[in-house]
Amino acid sequence: MWENTCNIWKTMKSARSGRRFQKVYHCRKDTPGRRAFWGRVSMIAFGCFLILFGAAVGWLPGPGGFVAFVGMAIVAQYFLWMAKTLDFCERRLIAVWYRCRSYFAGASASEKQNTQSPT
Repeated sequence: MWENTCNIWKTMKSARSGRRFQKVYHCRKDTPGRRAFWGRVSMIAFGCFLILFGAAVGWLPGPGGFVAFVGMAIVAQYFLWMAKTLDFCERRLIAVWYRCRSYFAGASASEKQNTQSPT
């Protein structure tokens, strides 16, 4: 099990952004000796439990929302539609991150100019 987790992590790190979850899905699907039926069912059920638990306690202080994303990542290993959804969300979050970062970098640069200029 630990070896499988390490392989998934290596696949996730090596894939390009916006295709990570789909690559993990395809690698898991193409791996010989996949889990038995009840193993897949139990992992999907565990992932769904984490999603529901994270949604229920997400508003509390702590890692509630993070737990829901871990559950989605577990479910994405078994469903291509979930993998595509998470890849889409990853691309959008990266775009928002760069937009916010450039906005705040520009704001701090203009603040420096205003403080350095004599009045």
